[in-house]
Amino acid sequence: MRLVLILGLPIAVMALALPQLTTGVVTSTAEVSPTTLLLAAGFYALAHGLRAVRLAIVSASVLGTSLRTVAMVHFHTAPVVYLIPWKLGELYRYEELTAVSGAPSRSLAVLLVDRCFDAVVIATACIALMILPGSTGTGLWRLLAVALVASFVGVFAFVILPPAIRSGQKYIFLEKTSPRARATMRGLELIHDSLDAGARTLRGKVAILLSLSVTLWCFELLGVVVLIGGATMANAGTFLSTALSASLTGSAVAGGSSLLRIHSTIAIICLCLIWLANIAVYIPRRLGQQSSRSVARFPQPLSSRLNVRA
Repeated sequence: MRLVLILGLPIAVMALALPQLTTGVVTSTAEVSPTTLLLAAGFYALAHGLRAVRLAIVSASVLGTSLRTVAMVHFHTAPVVYLIPWKLGELYRYEELTAVSGAPSRSLAVLLVDRCFDAVVIATACIALMILPGSTGTGLWRLLAVALVASFVGVFAFVILPPAIRSGQKYIFLEKTSPRARATMRGLELIHDSLDAGARTLRGKVAILLSLSVTLWCFELLGVVVLIGGATMANAGTFLSTALSASLTGSAVAGGSSLLRIHSTIAIICLCLIWLANIAVYIPRRLGQQSSRSVARFPQPLSSRLNVRA
């Protein structure tokens, strides 16, 4: 039964995308040379690998999980994240990350940190493209809006919220004595611990995580340059923003121009092939995980952590 739960959603999502994928393959082979397709796929695969490395580094810091395990979680969930519209597939990645770590709140913090770096890079790139001559497209504005909202969520979660939670805890600790208040304190402490771990990771590993993020998006851009051939960086960036916007709404394969369908077809084939290569080693590790393992430990008295007298 556990095996069905692990494999069911990825297989179902990939099966639903198969008709559009078949059309995309026909279009790709008819309009683009095999060498160009392989080069574009290679750059996309490199970017995909760097995403796994970034997630693994964040998870190792926040969750204490092994780099290899989290990289396999990324490869296993990537087709679902890409194919389900509005990034709702991230819920599946959250579930798998929680299963291998045993820490639901910290797993959420990991995904927030991971996506914060994408949001910062995408927002910066969109603003730069708007300034450059020759860049057009409504996809830029849509993508910029999503990136700015995601950046604000990250700032709120890791900068504004932890001090606010601490203030609320101090008030409850000093003023409330009911059992319900104590239960609220435990919940707030768990949330604060998770967000604080994410904030420490942001501060301590910002250089390497930002470098990985910039590099992987450069690989994505190079793949687009290879695919559309002879394009300026402004045109390539505009096309990539359109592709990302279409992927966000779930129309990357089914609609749009032929080049857009080819780009999304390359992405899906890469993700599916890596998923197949990963599944043989991921399943035994996933089934052997003890999901009841907890990483949150609070050895000090609560009054010490709140810096108040008990």
